[in-house]
Amino acid sequence: MADYPALRAFAHSIQVFYLRAGSPSTEALGRYVEAVTGGPAAAAVRNVLSGTVLARWDTVRALVHALGGDEVEVQDVLPLWQAAEREQTEGTDGLLTSLARQERFTGLPRR
Repeated sequence: MADYPALRAFAHSIQVFYLRAGSPSTEALGRYVEAVTGGPAAAAVRNVLSGTVLARWDTVRALVHALGGDEVEVQDVLPLWQAAEREQTEGTDGLLTSLARQERFTGLPRR
């Protein structure tokens, strides 16, 4: 399994918000993110909090707000998310992850 230090740094930043917010339930966070983004978010919230999968930026932005972050803090998280996104798209493992995410979020068929 590949090592993704930027993803770990991003996940750590989100976990700090999560702990600061008093560790709210992932279900409640998912409902908030779904209301903001208009798409299913419960699994994405769990994945972001566990640091296993990088979610779309709109999901991350809504999650930071759900955890009490303001717009300045959202902008502080953006470069961490961008670094993790770049990291995920480098190499074979990152490319496959990116393609899978594109299919899941855009509905593009598998080839």
